[in-house]
Parts: sequence; C-alpha cells; structure tokens
Amino acid sequence: MKVFVTGATGFVGSHLTQWFEAQGHEVWGLCRSLKKREAMGTVGHGVEGSLSTHVDRPNSWLDRLPSDLDAVVHVAGLTQTFRASEFFHVNETGTRRLVDDLRQRHPQLRFTLVSSLAAAGPGRTPTERAEPRPISRYGESKLRGEQVLVEAAPDSWDLAIVRPPMVIGPRDPGMLELFKVVRSRVMLMPGLLGRWKIYSYVGVSDLAELLGRCTVQTLPRRPTFHYAAHPTPVTFFQLMNAIRRTMGIRIAAPLPLPGPAMWATAGLGKLLNQCGLPQWIALTPDKVREASQAGWVCPTQPSIEELGMEYKDDLSSILARTYDDYRQRGWI
Repeated sequence: MKVFVTGATGFVGSHLTQWFEAQGHEVWGLCRSLKKREAMGTVGHGVEGSLSTHVDRPNSWLDRLPSDLDAVVHVAGLTQTFRASEFFHVNETGTRRLVDDLRQRHPQLRFTLVSSLAAAGPGRTPTERAEPRPISRYGESKLRGEQVLVEAAPDSWDLAIVRPPMVIGPRDPGMLELFKVVRSRVMLMPGLLGRWKIYSYVGVSDLAELLGRCTVQTLPRRPTFHYAAHPTPVTFFQLMNAIRRTMGIRIAAPLPLPGPAMWATAGLGKLLNQCGLPQWIALTPDKVREASQAGWVCPTQPSIEELGMEYKDDLSSILARTYDDYRQRGWI
C-alpha cells in the first residue's frame, strides 16, 4: 500500500511512518524540514513543504505524491496556542483544504484523521457514542475538523477518525515538561483535587499501530470512530509518581496548584504573547480549561474488538523508554 502521512516529522507522525515501513508499506511523509526529519527518525519518501491553511490556496506539493496513492493519515495539527483563531485556521481550514485537494486527484482513497479526546469532551466514565461536548477551543477545532472530513470527502472514500487521549512516548516534547517538574523534587497537581483526577493514556507505539490498522484493515462503517487508550486509566498522582520512580527520585512533594493560580499564570503568558515578548510560559487559558476538569477517560474496548488491538505499552514501560530517549537527546 502507498501511504501519505502529514505531520511526519512530529511526535506521532514519525512513529507512524516507522510502523508503515515495518509492515512493508511505501510511505510518503510531509515535512517542513529535512533536518528535523532525520532528527525525529522519520522514514520513507520526504515531501518537503507545509500544510496549506487557506481555503483558496491549494497545497503546492501535491504533484510529488504518487498518482496511485492508496491512503492518507492526517496527523498534522495545532495543539497549543494563545490565539484561539489559529486552532480553527489549522485544524479545520487546513483539513478542508487537504480534503478538497486530494478528492480532485484520488477518487478512491482511505483517509484516517487523527483527532483528539478533546473533541468529545471530558469525563470520568468511558462513553462510546455520547454527544461531543468539547470545553476548549482546541477540542472545538478538532471536532470541526472531523465534521469537515465527513462533509467534504466523497462517498467513495473509506473514512476513519481516531481520538487519542494523552499520548506518551519517545520524542514527545509535551511530556518532557512533567519530567522537568519532577526533577525539581516537586509534583505539581492541577487544582486542589488534582491528585485524584483520572486520565486515559496511550503509548505512541500503540497509537501508531491503531492508526495503521484503521488505514489498512476493512472498516465496518463510514466513518469509523475509535478511541485509542490503554485499558487502565491512571490518576494524575499515579502518573507523577510513576515519572518519579522512572527517574530514580526517592522523594518528591505533591504541590496542588489552585485554579486561580493556573488562570493567573496562563493570563500572564497570553499577555506576554500579545506584547511580542519572549515566551517562557507554556500554560495557556485553553489548557487551564482542560486541566480544570475532573477527568479525561475514553472507551478502549471497541478498538480491541473491531481492530484486534492489543495495548502493549503499560505506564511503567512507556515512561522508561521515554526517559531513555530524553537523556539520549540531551533534553533532560
């Protein structure tokens, strides 16, 4: 099978190109920088360029894809910004532009979209078919991206939409911040009740396999929705404690960060961003909305039953591989 992956030099995209190549498929990967492609271990044919986020501006690299392309996995997206409009610019408009461009060249195609649990909304109890209720701008933009795909794709395409929760694994710059916090012998908790908040998670290798299976297997319906998550969710305290043990740190003190403090920090970061000043605060108001929820848990059984998934990455093993990768890269 000939497969095209957007966001191929990103955290998830680089692992996905490796999965496809290991399964004997031919891969093309969209990458902004060939230097980053090498650093992230992205394999296959490099297609240098960026995703168009303008409705009236086609993607310029389309002619570098094979005419007999079989499948596309759309991984590229914006996960964090202080400007809410940018979420919709990339995650909604960028998806529409990509679908419109591809439908003119490929009447038969398998299209897998990487969405997010944020599109469905928070909750402590897994719900498979509940009405989506995103509470963040990021979640709203990912849901709009899903809707764009379903509305704009031709009926001849096979469609799959995957909503991952928290993704953990080597090359992930997001989880790195938690490792750095724990290294300071402090375990920050999101809110006064943060230690009891519960989260689904998935190892990046398991997510890559699920995306691959959605792309190459016969789908039971159009579109197919799947969540990708290890069957056992974890509390935030369990996650931070597991990071502490992985790093070999004997003692780290839990420190609740009250909601008002989180909002104040995010507000300062937004102000610095608007003033064009050097950015040293990663917490955005959108992330505070998500962190303020009691839990982010999603169902995993449908992917096991319909796709034959076996989630191999438990929390300890995936954190250990992640930490080893950080040290080898000199990130920590």
